[in-house]
Amino acid sequence: MYTIPPESFSIFGLEIRFYGLLISFAILLGVILVSFFAKKKGIKGSDMIDVALIVVPIAIICARILYVLTSGHKYTFVEALKIWNGGLSIYGAVMGGALGTFIAAKVKKLNFLDLADIILPVVLLGQAIGRWGNFFNQEAYGPVVAGGNFPFSVFIEADGQWHMACFFWEFIFDLIGAAGLITMVYLVKPQGFVTGAYFTWYGIVRAIIEPFRQDPLVLGGAKLSFILSICAIIIGVGILTYSIIKLLKNRKEKNNV
Repeated sequence: MYTIPPESFSIFGLEIRFYGLLISFAILLGVILVSFFAKKKGIKGSDMIDVALIVVPIAIICARILYVLTSGHKYTFVEALKIWNGGLSIYGAVMGGALGTFIAAKVKKLNFLDLADIILPVVLLGQAIGRWGNFFNQEAYGPVVAGGNFPFSVFIEADGQWHMACFFWEFIFDLIGAAGLITMVYLVKPQGFVTGAYFTWYGIVRAIIEPFRQDPLVLGGAKLSFILSICAIIIGVGILTYSIIKLLKNRKEKNNV
């Protein structure tokens, strides 16, 4: 039997939201996995703790800022600071994460693309996990559907109807993408290739799903996430092209030696 799940539970009077719990778990798992993958790039696993301390806070701040700017709700400054009340933008987190990774690379004297290549696979895995937070919050859903067939559709209490479960479809494709990117970390050598693959894959997934969402983030009347998805695809293809050209150039130079 399908039942509407609670969005939180209490421990000794402290309210714990499932969304926050899932995001926290995804971050912790991500730090552990990135420390493990770092060896593939010749980076000390311990260095990734320092990187996480830079990247994670910046990503969360940017995720909150973009949500506040595009949610349609008029936040006061104090309300905007109350992140525990919910409201994060994944694209804001990605942009903040990119900025944080750039800063961390400079601080730790590491290559930006090397860092991105091992961080982004676990970012996509974390996004897959985080999508179940949307389930508990009853958000990220699509149009009304006839009949209920969980998890492909979800019952939204606000209007008493079954809707297409956009969060579930993105969970599936994020999980597939994460598996592919993690495999690439070990099998694909060109620097930046995994980064380009992440932006291309995730951009395509969101570009397909966003038109169905009934609760999109809007800026100036346009579905911001859809626009950012197209930008992500362009960035991803650009990085992939750069990575392949650089590989071919290096091979040519080696053959000429």
